[in-house]
Amino acid sequence: MTPEQQQIFALMETAEKQQKDLEQTIEKMNKILGNVPEFIVRQTHESVSQSVQSGLNTGMQQLNKSAHQLNQIAQRLSQSNDRFSWKFIGIGLGIFFALVLSFLVFLMWFVPSLDEIQQRKADQNTFNQANVQISKTDGKNLVRIKTKKPCYADHGSKVFDWCEVDPKKY
Repeated sequence: MTPEQQQIFALMETAEKQQKDLEQTIEKMNKILGNVPEFIVRQTHESVSQSVQSGLNTGMQQLNKSAHQLNQIAQRLSQSNDRFSWKFIGIGLGIFFALVLSFLVFLMWFVPSLDEIQQRKADQNTFNQANVQISKTDGKNLVRIKTKKPCYADHGSKVFDWCEVDPKKY
């Protein structure tokens, strides 16, 4: 419960208590002043009633203003909450979509397709059947070829039959 609502309820309780106190006071006055003319009692009763009524009206107006302000605040909160949650849902879905898309691009870029894998296996089988020697030294792919012109020495040997394979040329 907000402080404004508590204040309004406190005002209403005070007004009701005052009304009861006034009624009790009027009853006591009627008992004590039984000899007083009736018009004095009526005037007193009317003036007290008017005072209580004006106090209640003032309290009621304050209550209505507070209720109206609370209603406006609640509407603003619900509107901002709706915008806030949709904004974060959109951002979260966008990030998720970007991650999934980047993962798929990564898979397509770096993982070979089934046709490429089969082609590589066929090439490897061909090399194995032809007794081709393949080596990798210093990050370079080498193949042993019998040539008159020296190419490269593998692992510090004095055999210069190893030539670098450049896949860009083929």
